Amino acid sequence: MTVDERTDAIRRFQEHEAEAQRRQVQRERQRKEDLATWSSAVLPTINQSVQGVSQDFVARGSPFLFSAIPVQMEGSVIYRVKTTEGVRLFAKLEFDLTYGEVIASSTVAGTHLPSSVPLIELSREWAEAAAEEVLIAVLNAA
Repeated sequence: MTVDERTDAIRRFQEHEAEAQRRQVQRERQRKEDLATWSSAVLPTINQSVQGVSQDFVARGSPFLFSAIPVQMEGSVIYRVKTTEGVRLFAKLEFDLTYGEVIASSTVAGTHLPSSVPLIELSREWAEAAAEEVLIAVLNAA
């Protein structure tokens, strides 16, 4: 191996490392921006949507409703399904921010939740659809 080949190999490695560092800084900046959007706009939309669906179901006679779990992780929000008498069920609805997408998931069998949605495209209707699906599945299972 010549001196030039060694030098080129080291240079390529250093360029690769510098590019990896630049991408990491970019990802971290994007994550911070996403979390700011999550906190200021998306989380309030999700909360209003889920609580609105919950109140509508109770007004129509449903024995089940959502309650927010007070301790949350950054970029996530979880709702527990409980009875109107306050009995907590295992059933949960969760929304998570992952790489600029919001994903809805549930512990309730038989739910067909909407596909993930880009953070900036999350709508009240999307969150309501997830909440409705979970409460309907809980009612069907009961």
